Amino acid sequence: MDAVPSLILEPGRPAPPRGPFDPLVLAADIRLVATLLGEELGRIGEGRWRHRSGHGNDAWTLHDVVGHMATIAEIVDTTAAAALGETVELPADLPARDGIAAFNRQRVARTRSQPTIITVDRLAGALERSAARAEAMTPADGARQARVPTYGRPIRADEALAVQLTHPVVLHGPQFADAARLERLVEHLGPDVRHRMLERAIQLMTATCDRERAGDLRAVVAFEVGGAGGGTWWLSIAPGTVIAGRGMVDRPTVGFRIANTSVAFCLLAGRLNAPLAMLERQLRVSGDRGLAGRIRALVDPG
Repeated sequence: MDAVPSLILEPGRPAPPRGPFDPLVLAADIRLVATLLGEELGRIGEGRWRHRSGHGNDAWTLHDVVGHMATIAEIVDTTAAAALGETVELPADLPARDGIAAFNRQRVARTRSQPTIITVDRLAGALERSAARAEAMTPADGARQARVPTYGRPIRADEALAVQLTHPVVLHGPQFADAARLERLVEHLGPDVRHRMLERAIQLMTATCDRERAGDLRAVVAFEVGGAGGGTWWLSIAPGTVIAGRGMVDRPTVGFRIANTSVAFCLLAGRLNAPLAMLERQLRVSGDRGLAGRIRALVDPG
């Protein structure tokens, strides 16, 4: 590994100013995403909210997807508040990693009888509360932590607030947009915002990595994203420790060379046809290809 790559975030240390986890940058990006989401949701006709986002009768409807985003946004905002020392209670039924899928299904089922306008308002309200929270906190506040069973380690306040961006834009934005036949939200973001989104997504892998599944794995995963908004990052996985940083690394265990940010977001969302992308030279995978196929299962937050 290079001698110079700095950690993206370290426990107890404020994030670098004007970087992706700077409180004012987080606040501005959350408000931007909230505005774009509001515009996108406003384009959905009343009759399309029951349209399914995938194949099969058990696939979530568009209403379900927004209900899930609203639920997670509210939990994430409460998590940030807890990290900041506010007197709040996290949901008592928040699960450990292996219970996330069932938890999500249960919470989505609760929203199905809720009018769509209420569900959309819940999402907008949670995002605005988080934006205001980020705007009011200092960089030192951002480094304060809360313990949540879903994550593999205590989560920082600024990391929790970053989930308000990565969850609706990276993880579920493509799912919703594709089913609604709308342009993906990320396509409306400028290169600087895309760069910050990628860095946040990779940093959050250090919290979402399933340490039980990883076991005694020792690996360095490198990401090289070309084009405007791209960059280079690495993720280091070892027993009990997962860290991320910026820059190139020598001889990574797995290397992902990605043509541009649009392809990178598809890869992170699990919506990339990897064989086709490699054939079209949009994606190149080097090193341990068996491990490359496991990475998303290890870091997917559920």
